[in-house]
Amino acid sequence: MFLLHHLLLHFHHFYLLITSQLFDFYCSIALNFRLFKIGFSRPFRSDSAIFSNMTPCAFRCLVLPRTAPLEENIRTLVVAVVHSRRVYYECINQLRFLGKRARDQILPLNPSKDIPYIRLLMFKIPNSSSTIFICSRVINRMSISLLITSDANLHGTEIKLPNQHSRRRLMQATTTTSLAKFQNNWPFRTTKNAKNSIDDAEAKTALTDDVKQRAQSRNERDVLKKGKTNETIRIVNGMRHKRLGQTDIVVSEIGLGTQRWGSADFNAPNEGLCHEFLDYAVLENGVSLIDTAEQYPIPSDRNHPEGYTEAIIGNWIAKDRARRREKVVIATKITGGSNVNKKNIRKDLEQSLLRLKTDYVDIYTMHWPSRYTPQSNWGQSLQYNVENESAPYYRNAASFEEIAEAMGELIKEGKLRGWGSCNDNAYGLTAMCYAARSVNAPEPCCLQGDFSLINRRMLENGVAEASSPVHENVGWMAYNVLAGGVLTGKYIEKKAAPDLESEKAMMAQIRNPRGRMDDYSWGSTLYRYRSDPALRAVKLYSEIATKNQMSLTELSCRWAKDCKANTTSLIGHTSIDQLKQTVKYFNESVPKLDDSILWDIDRVHMLNRLPIFASERVSSDMNGIGEIGESIP
Repeated sequence: MFLLHHLLLHFHHFYLLITSQLFDFYCSIALNFRLFKIGFSRPFRSDSAIFSNMTPCAFRCLVLPRTAPLEENIRTLVVAVVHSRRVYYECINQLRFLGKRARDQILPLNPSKDIPYIRLLMFKIPNSSSTIFICSRVINRMSISLLITSDANLHGTEIKLPNQHSRRRLMQATTTTSLAKFQNNWPFRTTKNAKNSIDDAEAKTALTDDVKQRAQSRNERDVLKKGKTNETIRIVNGMRHKRLGQTDIVVSEIGLGTQRWGSADFNAPNEGLCHEFLDYAVLENGVSLIDTAEQYPIPSDRNHPEGYTEAIIGNWIAKDRARRREKVVIATKITGGSNVNKKNIRKDLEQSLLRLKTDYVDIYTMHWPSRYTPQSNWGQSLQYNVENESAPYYRNAASFEEIAEAMGELIKEGKLRGWGSCNDNAYGLTAMCYAARSVNAPEPCCLQGDFSLINRRMLENGVAEASSPVHENVGWMAYNVLAGGVLTGKYIEKKAAPDLESEKAMMAQIRNPRGRMDDYSWGSTLYRYRSDPALRAVKLYSEIATKNQMSLTELSCRWAKDCKANTTSLIGHTSIDQLKQTVKYFNESVPKLDDSILWDIDRVHMLNRLPIFASERVSSDMNGIGEIGESIP
């Protein structure tokens, strides 16, 4: 036993020697070649074992090369996050080999019990132009705040972080302390001009202004740690911004719907026009939300492949990434159904990140649920059919817990800020929330679904109740606010092409389409928006609009905007004139609809509460099958 003990002891010492020497060799190279000062921003892999395990031995190798003298020419400040109190105190003991002079440079920050799993150790090098290099798996507002609110002198200090998400976290934390530290030549290089000429006085001024602007927005986000969904947080260029769920994600009341951006449709906007949309909406009029999906554009073909829409958005961001990425909230989607599982959630998100040219997405949703639900279709199916649960497509559907766990891991890694689902219902929302709590993951922040004057289903089928701030506190993102163009009034007097009885008239209309409803494929798929009860309701709503001296489009947009259960409305456009028109309706200066107008709308609604799911064309031979093959009723 005595011999075995000595062998193990020698082996342990040998392991310490080898690991520390390897680290010493690396750090000596880094210091000699001034890698930290010339922008070598990732000398350590943040996912490597040495940081994942964070053992005392690994920490001994991490904190400082033993051979490096602690003198003023060392301009590297190393910050590490340790994940338990035991490891924290063991690491302190490992620092004894540095000697008294070195220990005096160690500043254990806030090791109190109120932060039991985050311990920040900091080497405070007495040099006015030092570099702080943060090389941790965990970068969050709490750990960064500990650094900034310490008594360290950060004047003239450069801060290096592993990735852009960490830099976002740093800017969030700067607002918790005095901004004066960061206004005097602090080279946090965010603007291209300042990066290229940091010594130029004009560039320094521009950089300081940029830091102030970012700090102001981060201060708002820091205040937004928890709150009620749909509450107004700020107004930007006349556009009201609301909280989405209980997160710190804030979205404009109108979002850019991008389903047809770069698509094979006859009137689809090309990349240049899409960039015009983004310039006008985001840079000039305070719109922040962009909604897209990995499946977009729809329809797609060889020249307009799936994923192209995300690439269009990414190309626009890349023109001025430092400013544009901070101005937008990007929501994208994973293809639903059997495609949704833990592996694909990660894989598909990472592919979307590449196309979007960003290192994080704000909102990630399932395009439709992984399980069977009659809510996730374009037809008129509403009734739940138990026999569909065993269909092959849904047999191995991912569980709510698997989905919540996958989303939670991506949020922890900084690739995602919030998650949710599209085309889902109250059961799905509640189950996702409870599943997230069971696996200790962030709860979903939003549902997205069809919502308009002729489809109030969300308000009356339990979703509005479940998502209320007093219950699950989840936001709602409405699409098809104009019901595929039907609520513009263009199909009132003259029917859409698929609805014309004469084949000759139908073909003539298809050759001169007014919108997607005049396309035979789209028009047939979206037939529910043109059911007889729906068109009667649209005509009555048009009369209300005319009576109050506004267009049907304006009435539809303003009604959706004023709905208390709706966070934001996603609207697609085919021309810049359309965009200018709808953005005008969502300006905060536009008053809410009068109670008398709302009551007139409600009276029409009471004639048929679900007009797009009602039909007068169901024949005896259809035998439970709708017009596009869906099960009915």
